[in-house]
Amino acid sequence: MVARLLSVARPPRLLGRGSDVAQVAREVLAFLGPECRQRGITTRIEPDEAPLHVVLDADHMFQVVFNLCLNAAQAQPHGGEITVRLRKLDARKAALEVEDRGPGVPPGVAEHIFEAFFTSRGDRGGTGLGLAIVEGLVREAGGSVELVAPGHGAHGSHGGACFRLTLPRGAAAPLGARGAEALA
Repeated sequence: MVARLLSVARPPRLLGRGSDVAQVAREVLAFLGPECRQRGITTRIEPDEAPLHVVLDADHMFQVVFNLCLNAAQAQPHGGEITVRLRKLDARKAALEVEDRGPGVPPGVAEHIFEAFFTSRGDRGGTGLGLAIVEGLVREAGGSVELVAPGHGAHGSHGGACFRLTLPRGAAAPLGARGAEALA
């Protein structure tokens, strides 16, 4: 896990190795497990079945999913739920949604949410870089990210926030491509 976190400082190599999104989501939720349990947050992945590969490498995919899930956890300090939803859109595109049941994103904040150094947390922490990094990595990989208004997610309106990523699908990474240190 430490090797994976340190890898975000390496020069980016976003394409060519691909990643299994379900596997990365499981790793992120396991990593955030203690934080979620402390806050009374349940987590789930839908569907968590056959591998879904995208062109974004596993290290950068981890960073993307981690930032979205951490934001979702921080939006629910007194309990809630984080759902990571995976879908094959067609032969060339895949979607990933991270949805929470927090207070949602106010309209004045939503229009600036992907800007670097913009944060709505004020003195409660936050650098304003998480979503800007997510947007940059996804865009560089040929995808897009959007904040989906409550009521437009897959399960209807219940408040909260839902971020939807669309990424080009990719082939499975060769077994040795990530290196032994990344698998540790």
